[in-house]
Amino acid sequence: MDRLFFAYCLLFLILFLSNLWITETSAPVARLEVAIHQFENNLNYRFRSDCCLRPSEGCDSQCDLRFRLCFRKFDADEVEEEEDKVETICEIGFMNLSKNDIEKKSMKESYLRKSINILGQWPVSF
Repeated sequence: MDRLFFAYCLLFLILFLSNLWITETSAPVARLEVAIHQFENNLNYRFRSDCCLRPSEGCDSQCDLRFRLCFRKFDADEVEEEEDKVETICEIGFMNLSKNDIEKKSMKESYLRKSINILGQWPVSF
C-alpha cells in the first residue's frame, strides 16, 4: 500500500511541476496591440472599419484583405530609403492575419483591433 501511495504522490509531484514549467514558459512576456483605422490596397479597395465590422454584401470585396505584420528593429536613417521596397525582412518575427482574425472590442470603437501575445524574449537593444 505504501508503494502505491508513494507512486501516486510522485506522479502528482511530476505533473504539478511540469504544469508550472509549461505555464511559466508559455505565458506572454508582452502584448502588442494593433489598431487599423483605414487601409487602401493597390486595387483601390478601401478598408474602412465602419464597413468591415458589419456583415454586408457590399463590403465583402473590400474587407477580404490579409495583413502581414512584420517586426524588426527600427532605424530612422533607413526609413526614407525603404519606403519603396515591397519585401521586408522580419528579423524579430511576423504574423499574417485577415479580417476574421481581428476583433472589435465595443460598438463605440471605429477601428479593428488585434492583440498579439509575445511569447519569446523581446529584444531590448540591438
